[in-house]
Amino acid sequence: MLIFDYYLKKLYYEDYYVKKWYDKVSLRGDYYLNSTTKILNNNEPIFFTHTILGHTKSFLYNPTTKIMNNMPSLDALWTKYPLDLDLIGHDNNNIYFSLPSLHIRHDCTTSLHHLIPVMNTPRAYAATVAFRDQLFVFGGTKKDHSSLLSTCECYNNINDSWTSLLDMPGARSTMHAIIINSNTIAILGGILDVDTGYCCEEVFLYTINTNTWSIADWKLPFPSDSDDSSVYMLSEFQELVIANYNDGTHIFDIPKKTWRQVPDCCIRESYNTSC
Repeated sequence: MLIFDYYLKKLYYEDYYVKKWYDKVSLRGDYYLNSTTKILNNNEPIFFTHTILGHTKSFLYNPTTKIMNNMPSLDALWTKYPLDLDLIGHDNNNIYFSLPSLHIRHDCTTSLHHLIPVMNTPRAYAATVAFRDQLFVFGGTKKDHSSLLSTCECYNNINDSWTSLLDMPGARSTMHAIIINSNTIAILGGILDVDTGYCCEEVFLYTINTNTWSIADWKLPFPSDSDDSSVYMLSEFQELVIANYNDGTHIFDIPKKTWRQVPDCCIRESYNTSC
């Protein structure tokens, strides 16, 4: 019975998260995952934005209760900074935004906004992921887009400061960053040349506790960057999902290190914050 329940639940997760992405009863209308919201770990809340007649609304959707809560305190941010505000990451407790000259952390518990210091190295098109009340930032380009960066840093909510991390094995921008397990962040694909926009299939693995890097012995099924594809983690099954319109939807079994192609996701996503 336990084995049957496992595969029944697995089938539900693959259908719910990979093919549908939303519950048709609870989510009416066109609600899209933000392109920077790449972590989908089991039943953790999902942050959405929805634009109606030029006004952006924010929501947190709970897949367990199938309830979507409005976030009016965040709506005020979209109104104040309609063009410049970019979502750069979120976890269960915090949502992070960037502006040209400052960063903002939204506390989901108190609904309060907090200004946080700018990064040590100004950058654009970096990979970001929020985890354990920290915001990790990897690579990207210089602000003038003249060259790629391999430098990385991490913001800590407790001491309100940035710390430099060990450089990536190679410079790149517009990558995916996703939590593989409780101690590993995977940097997937990315652009290798700012002039040609050439992207790759390579995967870097960052070990959080030791601040070290390795190059994975597996690759993506196709060259990818975060502008042309979506990546999600089904952590309960140790599976990674990548999808785009041209190359289809593929699921990676992390323990077996094998890819399989599945029917395409019904997915439309907004780039940055506008739908």
